[in-house]
Amino acid sequence: MPLDLYRFVPGADMNKLNQVGKHPRSLNPHYPSDTRVYTFRFVPLKECYFSKLEIREQSPIYVWGDWGQLQIFMGICALLLVTGLLNFINLYMIFMLKRTHEYGIRRVFGAGRGAVFAQIFAENFLLSALAVLLAWVCIELTRVPVSRFFGFDFSYTAFDGYLSLVLLVFLPLMASLYPYFRFTRILPSVGIRLVSTAGQSVRARMGLLLLQYVLTLILVVLAFYFNRQLDTLLNTEPGYRTENILVAHLAHESKDFSSYQNPEDIQARVQRVKQLGAKMKACPDIEYWVADQSALTSSDFGMKFIGNNGRTAFLYMWYANPSFFRLYELRFVEGTLPSMEEEEDWDREYYVVNRAALKELGYDSCQGATLMYEDDKMRAQNPEAHSIVAVIDDYYDGHISAGVHPMVFVVRRGSSGDLYTLSFRPGRLAAVMDYLKKVEREIYGTEEFEYTLFSDQVKQIYAADRRMAMLYTSFAFIAIVVSCLGLFGISLFDIRQRYREIAIRKVNGAMLKDLYVLLLRRYVGMLLLAAVVAVPLAWLAIHYYTADLVVKAPVTVGLFLTAFLIVAVISVATLLWQVNKASRINPSEVMKSE
Repeated sequence: MPLDLYRFVPGADMNKLNQVGKHPRSLNPHYPSDTRVYTFRFVPLKECYFSKLEIREQSPIYVWGDWGQLQIFMGICALLLVTGLLNFINLYMIFMLKRTHEYGIRRVFGAGRGAVFAQIFAENFLLSALAVLLAWVCIELTRVPVSRFFGFDFSYTAFDGYLSLVLLVFLPLMASLYPYFRFTRILPSVGIRLVSTAGQSVRARMGLLLLQYVLTLILVVLAFYFNRQLDTLLNTEPGYRTENILVAHLAHESKDFSSYQNPEDIQARVQRVKQLGAKMKACPDIEYWVADQSALTSSDFGMKFIGNNGRTAFLYMWYANPSFFRLYELRFVEGTLPSMEEEEDWDREYYVVNRAALKELGYDSCQGATLMYEDDKMRAQNPEAHSIVAVIDDYYDGHISAGVHPMVFVVRRGSSGDLYTLSFRPGRLAAVMDYLKKVEREIYGTEEFEYTLFSDQVKQIYAADRRMAMLYTSFAFIAIVVSCLGLFGISLFDIRQRYREIAIRKVNGAMLKDLYVLLLRRYVGMLLLAAVVAVPLAWLAIHYYTADLVVKAPVTVGLFLTAFLIVAVISVATLLWQVNKASRINPSEVMKSE
């Protein structure tokens, strides 16, 4: 899709202009035989980032974003914020339980509800301010590696300051409301008596911890799945050769032929390009080479074709020469290309399709199969039907998750372009680079040229998937840490409240294993319940994200089981120290201290 930049006068009605652009108009109005049409749409510059415009221009000035992925990560951040907030409320409630006696006495001596709320809010505000400060320190320390990870330099905006202010008010307010209502509803006389019998509120805190573990399990499952999806994409054969292929800009020629002053200059240009091709053919380390405008990447260029059975199909188009198929090791499954060695072959075209295109055209075999351009049929009374001489196996011409596209290759003997793609013998990259530098110095008087390995270009296709998997893994790790901190704080209070019960059981002959079962049973049950809730929610999230993907990793029972076992093992390990300590207490000391 071509893209142009326009500047409009203030007050221009973009919606009205776009309504006009929806109506197809002739591409060449002065040539009635040309039936091609086009439409246009104006997109404000500030909306281009999430506009999903598909353009061929790869200039670094164009930066595109994915609103769907941003929504996913905003959701993850919201889940982590909720998890952390619940964890903080849990720990703060434990701290508040020890102060129930204090609040009861203060209310007896006339402290109003406003004073109680002001104290709770002030404490939470100071903690939130410290947390925001530490967060900004972490942001500054990780700014460089994060920018390298995303390949983008992030700058601060006014939104960051507004967000910090909102967190400074929102977090302490949310953390203060539940404790405030919880303790102001208790009568002062009752609050004074609850100084050592606050165990009945454990169930409420366990409910909050349950919600934390539901969110944590969802994030861990998603992290495992996206790593599995990335592994599936990287280990699925694309259907073409990727290793030992070099892509280099070797022809330093102007694309503007008007810049050449006379026929001698044009002839000199042609001779330089021919000399470059001869040098490619003469190198013993270079197997095959093609000159083109781009390497084997996804193309958005295509046209509608009609088979001799009358069936119409949209096919993606490539212009190639015979070396193109040998270079990328594209396998012919039916038919073959002519030798194309004779001089008269320079002007001949042969048509090759892949299996998907053959199926789209309604053919089972290329024998006797033809295709014609739909535009030719609309313009001419006797349009030419082109024979399909061969069929190649399907391959993924872009991101594997997009699937296989129906493709047609217009094969010509020659090729042109400043981008040279060449395959070389394994282990000979250094020798090939030295040879190309020598050729460039001989023809153009310089050793400098841009190049990249084709395998790196293929890996770049999945750069966003790598970032996605890494981010989910990082968020899942943070969620596990936050949840385990909450579990540690709750279990520390809960188990300490049951020291007297443990001592009585030990006096009555309870074994060590019995105490382990007694203290761990509640938390294991909570993890099982969290898994029951988290599994369908995680499955729905995966199903929603992969709905449009053609190639995707399977969702298996092992995926959920592995995530549950990891969270369970880490959580139980968090509890074991406290459970072990509680099970080995001396009953006589506990009975004297209680």
